[in-house]
Amino acid sequence: MKRRSKYSPLLLGFLIIMLACSQIPKQEFGNYVNNFNSAKSTTEDIILTVKLIAEKDYDGSHEQQVALEQRLKSLDARLAALDLISKYNEALVKLASGTDPEAVQGNLENLSEGLLSFGSTSINTLVSNVAPYGEIFAQAVAVIESAIKAKKFREAIDAAYKPIQGIIEILIQDANDLFEIQNQMLGDQLDPKRDRIIDLRFEFQDFVNTLTPDGTVENAISDFNEVLNTMQVNPDKLPDPIVHLPKSSRSPTGNDYSVLTLLIYNTTEQIAGFNSLKEQMKAIEIVKIEYKKVLVATSQAFTQINFAIQNKQRTLPIDFAVDVLNLRKAYIQLQESKQK
Repeated sequence: MKRRSKYSPLLLGFLIIMLACSQIPKQEFGNYVNNFNSAKSTTEDIILTVKLIAEKDYDGSHEQQVALEQRLKSLDARLAALDLISKYNEALVKLASGTDPEAVQGNLENLSEGLLSFGSTSINTLVSNVAPYGEIFAQAVAVIESAIKAKKFREAIDAAYKPIQGIIEILIQDANDLFEIQNQMLGDQLDPKRDRIIDLRFEFQDFVNTLTPDGTVENAISDFNEVLNTMQVNPDKLPDPIVHLPKSSRSPTGNDYSVLTLLIYNTTEQIAGFNSLKEQMKAIEIVKIEYKKVLVATSQAFTQINFAIQNKQRTLPIDFAVDVLNLRKAYIQLQESKQK
């Protein structure tokens, strides 16, 4: 069985430039551009969603204000990183498609300015030790600017290799933190729902113990225990099942049956809400996994392409549509889980 390539779209343009002596089929080239744009759009959606959540979680306190500002700066830095990867890809696409060199020069100038800005203002919001990256960025910008002046655009592209690789590495290191705020928010909502479910369980137990058993009461106990078992937790974390221990000989009335039914209904609603939050957390984890795959695949592609360049080997374009599709599907499933 042929293994599917796991290389990401973000820097596939680097593969394209290695085909200087051959013609890229128009359809394949168009598919690449479409998939790259899809990957970029999905990643932007992820970052902007987290940004909205961070702003919504702000409670007006000074402590929260400081935390919010730091969070927004780091999210803006991620958007800036994505923009730089996009600029780099745009330059590669234009070179591969035979665009006017002056247009390519404009892309490279924007890339150089972006790298300089990112290295001085954004990188320290994502990593604690910026020194190694700062030196790489500064050296690369100097080489890129010199190559642009000399109209050596290929050399400028080569010089951007290390800083763009550095950005990918930073995003990989930072991937967990990008999704942490969503998990924290959902976790904060889970605790009160779990507490309420436990309270309802004790309410049901205390009430049913005041009634002598009959068929309706026994059915209500069975229904309540079935509802408890639907709670999405490890089996050893499930609330204890109801065991009927009557403390009086009071025969149940129609009103008592109604109370039992209401307790079952309220517990069902609380558990449905609890499970919905758990589904969202699972969906976030899947998105995070797919997001990391794209980043790791991009890093791997960089390493392989750099080896090919250094050894003057030809590298063919790689099919990456499935990777992009999986990330998009995971993100859509996350959005759908929020509607349940």
